[in-house]
Amino acid sequence: MRIVEFDHRDAGTPEEYWAPLLADLPRIDPSAVSGPVVVVSPHPDDEVLAAGGTVQRLVLAGAAVTVLSLTDGEAADPDVPSLGGIRSAELQSAVNRLGLASIEVVPLGLGDGRLASVRPEQLSASIERFGGPATTWIAPLPDDGHPDHEAAGRATMTVAERTGAQLWQYPVWAWHWGRDVDLPLARAGRVDLDDLVLARKRHAIVEFRSQTTGADAILNAHVRSRFERPFEVFFT
Repeated sequence: MRIVEFDHRDAGTPEEYWAPLLADLPRIDPSAVSGPVVVVSPHPDDEVLAAGGTVQRLVLAGAAVTVLSLTDGEAADPDVPSLGGIRSAELQSAVNRLGLASIEVVPLGLGDGRLASVRPEQLSASIERFGGPATTWIAPLPDDGHPDHEAAGRATMTVAERTGAQLWQYPVWAWHWGRDVDLPLARAGRVDLDDLVLARKRHAIVEFRSQTTGADAILNAHVRSRFERPFEVFFT
């Protein structure tokens, strides 16, 4: 596993750097997806940050979408009791804000900060039982720089390769610490979001109050800026 040192309090790679690199990416049409979709999320909020707009478009196109919430995000702040329950409730509120109350959210409770310690074959098996060859998997980039994200990304990639399923990979923290050489932009595409879809996504992000408020908020303004674009990027 590659170890990447970064701090969410730093400004990180600015949006002005990414904008010209992402402007002309090939467009991905969610309405072309056939079969079920499973979004693999290491923590409550990753699914909304990286794919909240795309999931809206998929549901509008008639896709059946399941969100696998691998952990409850309980280790984000050891000083907050019952944080896992708080973040799980925030996720449901965010899903409602997206207008997607009917989609299934499956919490697996595998342990925040401990996914990398789960045996790879066990983690892959936990994920694989929710999909098959006809599934489109949406999961973290295996080189995202966060151990939980990378473990989830590798496990889902194993499932997709084993079953021949479609895989869309998303970055979360790589936008913060990375540069173009760190991302596989040659296989990147973007899903464009109209004004209504984007507005719903932005309202949904605000629902993660445990992560967006406070002096040391993990999802501070410069981190959130990468997820308030009028498009979302995936590597296929």
